[in-house]
Amino acid sequence: MNKKYQRYIDYIVSDIEAPYFINMKQMYGLRPDEYSLVLSKLFNQPVSIKGHYVYEDYVNNADGNLI
Repeated sequence: MNKKYQRYIDYIVSDIEAPYFINMKQMYGLRPDEYSLVLSKLFNQPVSIKGHYVYEDYVNNADGNLI
């Protein structure tokens, strides 16, 4: 990931408010495949996304706890 893109993701993490999925799409124009980058930094742990549910990521397995 290049530095400019990383700074943009860091900015979003510092600025975003709930509801996260709506704001990531409407306010920041992120693609669904970018949501996990933001949410992983926001929750300070790897995450998996199924629909509009965020789970703790256990080695890319969405059987973790719902966040």
